[in-house]
Amino acid sequence: MTTGPCIPAELSWLDDGHVSDVVLTAMADGEEAVVLPAARDHVAACEACSARLAEAALLTLRASELLGSGALEVPARSKPRAAVPLRAIAVALMLAAIGAVPLFVDAVTGLPATSAMVTRALPILARSAVVLLRHGSVGLERATTLVSWLTAGIAVVVGFLIARAGRRAARGQSSVQGGV
Repeated sequence: MTTGPCIPAELSWLDDGHVSDVVLTAMADGEEAVVLPAARDHVAACEACSARLAEAALLTLRASELLGSGALEVPARSKPRAAVPLRAIAVALMLAAIGAVPLFVDAVTGLPATSAMVTRALPILARSAVVLLRHGSVGLERATTLVSWLTAGIAVVVGFLIARAGRRAARGQSSVQGGV
């Protein structure tokens, strides 16, 4: 008598009265507990089913040997992996680089003005930091005050750069409109 689930009778028997390949595979794999007792008794008594069981057992043994030796590779993925469209990526990168050329030219031509602004702002920020460190509060309050002033200075610089870029864009639009 079996204690767990068994292979159903409709899957255990063939139309000719012999056991099915499902039963033989389970028995060859050593899973006799899932086979109905009547099917096990039939395999033990029937010479044809015993021969089929021996073939299934040899097939299972051979597959186990091949898997154990590494001669038989099991595919890691069930779906093939799509190829990476390298040409399309290269073309897209090239177009992006071409599109960015005006931005780079603008950045290089505006570099002297930006560096002049930074060189004027750095001494002011450095003196402010020195004053804060000499006369600021003690401990954590000093650090938070310094961080507040530094972030405010960064915000001022970023605001200046944004305003400058806006003026430059406005000049570009007015020259385009005047030329039309």
